[in-house]
Amino acid sequence: MWACKTSARFFDASPDALIAVNADGTINMANAAASKLFGYRRDQLIGSDHWLLVSDGFRNETRLLQEHLEAQPDEAPLPREVYGLRRDGTEFAAEVAGALLDNGGSQVLLVSVRNTEHGTRNTEHGTRNTEHRKGADANLREAMSLLTATL
Repeated sequence: MWACKTSARFFDASPDALIAVNADGTINMANAAASKLFGYRRDQLIGSDHWLLVSDGFRNETRLLQEHLEAQPDEAPLPREVYGLRRDGTEFAAEVAGALLDNGGSQVLLVSVRNTEHGTRNTEHGTRNTEHRKGADANLREAMSLLTATL
């Protein structure tokens, strides 16, 4: 019992967001920093798909991280750069690292998420709103169409 309480305190004491992900992609544990970083209560995170927390273009990164850890368990991979996704829809630059843990016969991917923006964007929390992308994407498609038509 003491080891369990100590582990839980250590888990919550981490300044980085820590998330344990089951083989099916569901979150089975999240620390206080994860709750704060992503804007969800812990009970909202647990049982949710971990992709809820990753921007669309980066959802493959956790699978690649897990594959690396399975193929080369003695070699710690370098942190991967991703964009996290908060509950309010804002994205933030982050790096993720991970480790595979044995959870009584099944493996759990423990992911550490660190915000790498430190308040350099639109808000004091280092976030950026993605609403601007809709217009920019439409303008880019139009420009590519015009360029293609002139070639």
